[in-house]
Amino acid sequence: MRHGAIRSAPGSSLLEVLIALALLAVTMLGALAGQWWASGGERLAGQRAHAVAIAASVAEAMHGPVAPALARWQARAAASLPNADVFVSDEAQGISQAIVRWAMPRSSEGNEAMVGQPAGLACPHSAMRSGHACVAVPFVPPAPLER
Repeated sequence: MRHGAIRSAPGSSLLEVLIALALLAVTMLGALAGQWWASGGERLAGQRAHAVAIAASVAEAMHGPVAPALARWQARAAASLPNADVFVSDEAQGISQAIVRWAMPRSSEGNEAMVGQPAGLACPHSAMRSGHACVAVPFVPPAPLER
């Protein structure tokens, strides 16, 4: 017998190839799951940015005729966010909030913690619902005109 001669069992190289393919498949599935989760976070961040824009527009529109402006922005929110609801709440000390609430897709519920609530745009507890996301933009309503 010679030194350094390696004996291999028949079929051992095939087994090594199968193990390598299995590891590659598991790795690719993990990468695919990570991409899917990240795209859900991106979708939720896009919805939140759109909701902030709508809430800011509602707050700005409250300086004119309220009913037509609110109805127009409710229609726009309903067309662009799932199960969207737009309303204005009166808070203490003369500050109101333009609130946009919408249903989060089931696939995005785990991403809520990743995206987080924008600073200063936290919704009041009474506006929150399970499975929904919410943004609130505070504003000072105009004083009534005296004649």
